Amino acid sequence: MKLVWGVFHNSESLWVRVLRSKYVKEHRLVPYPQAKQRDSILWKGISKVWLLVTQSVNWALGCGSKVLFWRDSWLKGMAL
Repeated sequence: MKLVWGVFHNSESLWVRVLRSKYVKEHRLVPYPQAKQRDSILWKGISKVWLLVTQSVNWALGCGSKVLFWRDSWLKGMAL
């Protein structure tokens, strides 16, 4: 779970960029990342808990400088 959180919030970190370049392909993210048998143990673990973490995450507006009013999902379970 900590690693999934890191993927969300440390997008510029080297380890996140490496994982994304290797495993994050658009066809592998719908509706959540799916690991293949040949993938690393690390990616399999991240994929296994991805859905649990994303369902448990809420966000606060704060100052609102990073809010995309028309693009952000405002209601749980309602994707654009």
